[in-house]
Amino acid sequence: MKLSGTNALVMILGLVLVAVVVVVVPAARREGFC
Repeated sequence: MKLSGTNALVMILGLVLVAVVVVVVPAARREGFC
């Protein structure tokens, strides 16, 4: 099923994933988890 809505959802999920990584990774390094 190729829907434009599905593509938009995938893009949104990708952006959310990137945002979470950008926020969590520096915090984890600061706390010494990395």
